[in-house]
Amino acid sequence: MSKIHIDQMAAAVKKYFAEAQIAQQKMKKNSEIYQAEFAVPENEKIKQHLQEARWAAEDAIKAAQEAGRAEAESWGKLDGSKLPDDVKLLQFDITPEQFSDLVARHKNNGTMAALLKQYGEKMNKRLLEETSGKNGTMPEKQYNTWEIPTVEEKRAVYDKFASGAMARLSNIDNGGGVDSFNIPTEFTKHLFDTL
Repeated sequence: MSKIHIDQMAAAVKKYFAEAQIAQQKMKKNSEIYQAEFAVPENEKIKQHLQEARWAAEDAIKAAQEAGRAEAESWGKLDGSKLPDDVKLLQFDITPEQFSDLVARHKNNGTMAALLKQYGEKMNKRLLEETSGKNGTMPEKQYNTWEIPTVEEKRAVYDKFASGAMARLSNIDNGGGVDSFNIPTEFTKHLFDTL
């Protein structure tokens, strides 16, 4: 999966920001040049155009969100033709390190990711059963199933970015900028890794 839909959301926000800046400049110029009786109707037209630009930005963000969610659903559909030869390894007891290598290689393959998650959970359950008689805690070496994305997590990523994009639109309406939208943080890096 790619982050193209998130880039589309960012583009919609940036376009609206540019439109808002131009509108503010035009309204300021109108107020300076024209008397109020002429400036007010002209500024109302500009405000209407800006509102339409806001609606277009919201529509673009929602469309990108829905496209991303649909891509996540498609990614998660089980498809036997997507199974690599590595799937044969899941018939054997592989180590947590070997498991992590498989996850790194195949987490972009929804079918393989589902099988790896199932295998890892089964192995972790077995490890817990084997150690519960000893001290009741999981051993240090576990199968890192939390590294494997799910359809739900992928959909949630698009929802979080769409929510953030909508918040940026409101921020712009209140005189703020968009500079922080593309600055990666640890949180956004994690979200991108999920994709």
